[in-house]
Amino acid sequence: MTDQGIEFQLDQILDAEGIRIVGPVSLYWDTPGDACVLIGETGSGKSLVAQSLLGLLPPDFHADGFLRIEGKRIALGDATALRAQWSTTMALVPQEPFRSLDPTMRIRRQLRQVKGSDDRRIDAALSELDLSASVGKAYPFQLSGGMAQRTLFATALVSGASLIIADEPTKGLDEDRAAQSLTALNRLRAEGRSLLVITHDLDLARQLDGRTVVMKAGEAVETGPAHELFTSPRNDYSRALLQSDPANWSAPAPRIRPPSGTVAELRDVSFGYRAGAPLFENLSFTIDAGEVVAVTGQSGIGKTTLGDVLLGLRRPTSGTVLWEGTATTKATVHRLRRKYQKLHQDPGAVFARHRTIGQHFADLADILGGESLSLRLEQLRERMKLSARLMERSIDEISGGEAQRLALMRILMLDPMLIVADEPSSRVDPIVQRDVFELLDSLREQQEVAIVLISHRTQIVSSFADKVVRLSS
Repeated sequence: MTDQGIEFQLDQILDAEGIRIVGPVSLYWDTPGDACVLIGETGSGKSLVAQSLLGLLPPDFHADGFLRIEGKRIALGDATALRAQWSTTMALVPQEPFRSLDPTMRIRRQLRQVKGSDDRRIDAALSELDLSASVGKAYPFQLSGGMAQRTLFATALVSGASLIIADEPTKGLDEDRAAQSLTALNRLRAEGRSLLVITHDLDLARQLDGRTVVMKAGEAVETGPAHELFTSPRNDYSRALLQSDPANWSAPAPRIRPPSGTVAELRDVSFGYRAGAPLFENLSFTIDAGEVVAVTGQSGIGKTTLGDVLLGLRRPTSGTVLWEGTATTKATVHRLRRKYQKLHQDPGAVFARHRTIGQHFADLADILGGESLSLRLEQLRERMKLSARLMERSIDEISGGEAQRLALMRILMLDPMLIVADEPSSRVDPIVQRDVFELLDSLREQQEVAIVLISHRTQIVSSFADKVVRLSS
């Protein structure tokens, strides 16, 4: 390693009970502009690695090891010393840009709060990331998702930090905006900033072409240059992970039998807010039993809103939504609600953090009856390959993959006719992503459940959908 290099040696992370949950993991950046990329299963410890580097581990957790950066050797157990490096030698580009930006403050003012910033550096950073000067005058809510993401990259550029940690920089972005994030990352590298990128996006990891670390159950099971690891993985888990990439999925199997009927229909449906142009106008299409209809389009185009209109959660500006041939009214929606369900992008929208998973499922007893609930719960839990112990935990104590399968399991308890799946795999690793879609496909085939898939991933749509509705501005 050169004098300009960075070295990170994590021997172990211990939880509050003193049990090792992550480690060992070794990362190094030989020269400015190098990239290390962490990939692997949801819950494998990727985010904990980054938290240990930044001095942000949960209370009562402890890390052993060191970080060597800009001639300083800092113990990973010294959270205060690690946090002192923020905006000087290290900077974080977090997930969910709108949660990271202050909604009450203009962008330029937020950039001025970065240690060492000035107007010259701010202007240069905005220009470097193809953000106009007017962005500095805007509030976060006036930015698109892609612009908000690049604003966080601008924060990293302004900081002067030599190591940038980017946590899921393409999560939830459409393909055009994901490409913008890749461009921003490469511009940081061209500026001599080294990168640590945590991602489920295998295409991003491949294109960054840095040193790639595959993690499973808290351990680094394989490490190597991306161009070698992606073409000739040595570890069985690495091979399974790469094979689960949607690029390797097969085309959908032909339907064995004709549909038994139409479960939902939109007739000349439009939706818009009073102050602006309509999100969509005069949409008409049918959804048959056992059919997969994909809704695609850029981020912010109205895909989720269309799903909510279809489910009776929002009223269209004009047009008619029909369930089983009957126009939806308050009475219709109330009577058939359990048959028309939504699989949320964020399972936290379904499970409250202050209650156990088991308490949430117990709420269904009023609908299903106690004995029916217990039997159905056991059958579905086994089908979903979920441990009974999960029922004793809260949503914050389980992995993203487990949370998404539990959310789907809760829907299946209600025996639905139609499921609107809103980006159902954007928060999970490729293996869990494939499992979720295999479960949905089995519902379509075996029980004729209709599925409306909201997605910006072209590969997933082409591998899964029977019909595609594309929204455009």
